Amino acid sequence: MELKRLTVRIRCDNGVCRNNAEYAVKRSGTPVARELHLCSECLAALAALYEGISTEKKEDGAKKKGGKNVGTNMGNRD
Repeated sequence: MELKRLTVRIRCDNGVCRNNAEYAVKRSGTPVARELHLCSECLAALAALYEGISTEKKEDGAKKKGGKNVGTNMGNRD
C-alpha cells in the first residue's frame, strides 16, 4: 500500500465530509477509481483511531497469555 498526495480536485470519500481530498490510499494493481481519497482532517482522524486501537491491542496482548484462542483471530473473548 502507498499513500500519495493528490494533484487533482476530488471529493473526500468520507460520506459526511464536504472537503476536497488531498491524499489517496492506493494498492498496487488497483485502478484509480478504487483508491480511497481522503482530506487531511479525515486522514488524521483515521490515524488517531488506528493508534487508539493498536495501543489497546498491545495492552490486551500483554495481559492475555496462554489460553485456548491465543494466536487466532477470534477477537476479545473475555
